[in-house]
Amino acid sequence: MEHGIPTYAYDYDTAVYTDHVLVPYYNYEVKTKFTEEGIHYDQLSPEDKARYEDDFAEDDTLPTFIPSEKLNKFIFNANTVDTVLQDLMERGIQTAGGDRIDKRHAEFIRERFGKLYPQLETQYPGFIQRVVCDDAYAQSIIDDFKQPDKPPFIAVSVDMMDTGIDVPECVNLVFFKKVRSKTKFWQMIGHGTRLCPSLACVDAIDGEYTGKRRFLIFDYCGNFEFFRQKPNGYESADTKSLSESIFCKQVRIAAALQDGAYADEKYQNWRKILTETCRAEVGALNPELVSVRLHRQAVEHYQKPGAFVSLTETDKGTLMKEVAPLISLDDKDEAAKRFDNFVYGLLLCELEGLPGLGRAQKQLRSTAALLEGKATIPQVQAKLSLIREVQTDEFLTSHDLLRFEEMRQELRELIKFLVDGVEGQKPVYTALADRYWNRLRAKRWIPATILASTGNV
Repeated sequence: MEHGIPTYAYDYDTAVYTDHVLVPYYNYEVKTKFTEEGIHYDQLSPEDKARYEDDFAEDDTLPTFIPSEKLNKFIFNANTVDTVLQDLMERGIQTAGGDRIDKRHAEFIRERFGKLYPQLETQYPGFIQRVVCDDAYAQSIIDDFKQPDKPPFIAVSVDMMDTGIDVPECVNLVFFKKVRSKTKFWQMIGHGTRLCPSLACVDAIDGEYTGKRRFLIFDYCGNFEFFRQKPNGYESADTKSLSESIFCKQVRIAAALQDGAYADEKYQNWRKILTETCRAEVGALNPELVSVRLHRQAVEHYQKPGAFVSLTETDKGTLMKEVAPLISLDDKDEAAKRFDNFVYGLLLCELEGLPGLGRAQKQLRSTAALLEGKATIPQVQAKLSLIREVQTDEFLTSHDLLRFEEMRQELRELIKFLVDGVEGQKPVYTALADRYWNRLRAKRWIPATILASTGNV
């Protein structure tokens, strides 16, 4: 059996119209001027120009244009969010729905819902809740969402309900963020196609009825249009998540440190830290996830204490191809993780004799110089001596792997100060008049295929 090639194909039409094991979906596509074109100051009404000036003027400067990609990241427009919520409440099937957005955007949506529908929040406390991984109670909210008679009835999700969530009662999905992965797109749509024979529903097509008949999708970010033009999306087999890349590099470094040149205790202590970290990450995988069960044999093997004692080429291949794609690091500091990934790559240039070492050294010097420019930040000031040392030729050409590793650990938490919007950029909440640009309602449009592989699923 060829690895990675599905052994069975089950098309959407058969599942819905022949076998009747899924319900059809109807997509409701909406574009607003702001989400499509951004905000142009010179196109605003006099009233909105005054509001714009109040909200966006800073240090006597006023941006004349806000690109659409900044909306719902650092700029939150109440009118746009209100439009989405009212569409969902007025046009959606009267049961539960889901959204997928940024953390601050999620909270803003929840707050706007409370202002638009205070009576529902009063009658059903917790009617709408955000679900983000940073919240300690996120899993309990998901568990409550699975119960049809218990709030929340709307879950505003940030990367926690894309996969592994089974809620047959879900009948509305709102895309309020661009999705360009075909796999993730169909996984999200799959939330609503599950049958639910006992569910009492009300919609604009059949009125009141019992037994889920359809699933409504509200798309405000052109996702359906994108996949009409690019059916396979942007993903490729070579695309790796940041967590996967870091895990792979840790495995490669641990394997390289098995060489006799690194037999000294100091190197082996470092290797032990790396291997224990990798094993802990494998141990944290959820065995209930289908993706983990498909690779159960490899996962269970590399959870064993002795699995990393002496890594062979076969071990490296299995860890990097089967296990690494399953890894999701708990660290929420994306800038720090990117720095980890970069420094690990630099170390591998040294260990494996790879090209690109000079380029990596130059990039590290530039990063340190940028940090030095943030010396007024107390955390940066405390590390100024090291930051200046990193910029010297003596440090960069020292080939001292352990010193580079110490540097990574000491500077990783400072990298966030170099990321636009993390420090100094506060979110802007405004209320400019947005308007519908285009509306399209269709039944369905992509011949979906459900792929399955034989195995212990």
